[in-house]
Amino acid sequence: MKFRWLSLLLLVPWLSISAPQLKDNYPQEYIVRKGDTLWDIAGRFLTQPWRWPEIWQKNQQIADPHWIFPGDRLYLHWVNGKPVLSKDPHVGSGAAYGVSPIPTLDVGRLLTYLNQEQIADQQALKEWPKVIGNNDGQRRMTGGRPLYVDGLLVSGERYAVFRPQETIRDSNRQTLGVRMSRVATIEVSESGPVSTALVVGDPLLEIAPGDVVVPELQSDSYSLRMGLQPSSAIKGEILDTSSGSNWMVPRDVVTLNIGKTQGVRQGDVFLVKAPGLETVKTREGRKLAQDATTGQRWLDRNNERLPGEWVGQVVVFQVTDKLSLGLLMSLQEPTRLGAQVISPRYADSLHHASAG
Repeated sequence: MKFRWLSLLLLVPWLSISAPQLKDNYPQEYIVRKGDTLWDIAGRFLTQPWRWPEIWQKNQQIADPHWIFPGDRLYLHWVNGKPVLSKDPHVGSGAAYGVSPIPTLDVGRLLTYLNQEQIADQQALKEWPKVIGNNDGQRRMTGGRPLYVDGLLVSGERYAVFRPQETIRDSNRQTLGVRMSRVATIEVSESGPVSTALVVGDPLLEIAPGDVVVPELQSDSYSLRMGLQPSSAIKGEILDTSSGSNWMVPRDVVTLNIGKTQGVRQGDVFLVKAPGLETVKTREGRKLAQDATTGQRWLDRNNERLPGEWVGQVVVFQVTDKLSLGLLMSLQEPTRLGAQVISPRYADSLHHASAG
């Protein structure tokens, strides 16, 4: 229990005003391995992995994170009392052998998700090319014959066909966006105002008129910068999780009710704060709502809660005007939906206000 509370303490964001916090068991050096990500490596040294630029940004040898390759030896030392991570120039780097640099996160996992599920704004849905149909007049198409798309597509390119499935709303029933599911892959055979395409392979579902057509994401066209923090104070809420459960666990994909309108960018890191339990005020004093009688809960309907707790971090990897998709990078414990996501800057302001 003591260790758990220490871990939570180290997670509290107002420590960001001081030097980055090193983990108790941080290594003096680390050899980069194939399959590592920047987040993995930063997490070996720091309790707050998103703060990696603060230990690397002044290091000329690692001025660009893409210079870190499998086989590199990284070692920790101190400059003016602050930790700095450097690369040993005497240890051979994978860069000399044409090995790819390590990514920020597991991009393959993110692409797998985005190539199956995406979020979109309603305005974007109106503007994207859409399937018209084929010359058989079929309402459901599986391939074999050309199909036609209302939009100028690039001949020879492959595109993903998605179908809007669910309207996403906030607690006030305001529409924030739409969730889409992958239907099929098509390849354009003739470009024009109405483009001609053929279905590639077996579609996941039958294609229907009105399905939207978007460029297929590839690993060389998708990247994330690590360590970004929103430049303004932003607070939002986790609406749902990819598992469909009411409980969240590490590596879940979650939907946030904030987006470009609030200043969110792809790669931004947010802290996750679990809400405290509901309480009620009784004649005997305040108690947890779960321990109160039905009558006591009815008499006190203010829904006051215990203070929330910092439990993890989430990294945003897709952003629309009013929504974001994020990957839960860490979570101290399984947490219910409805948890807040708070930018480190906003969390700092909350702490300073309470301290004042």
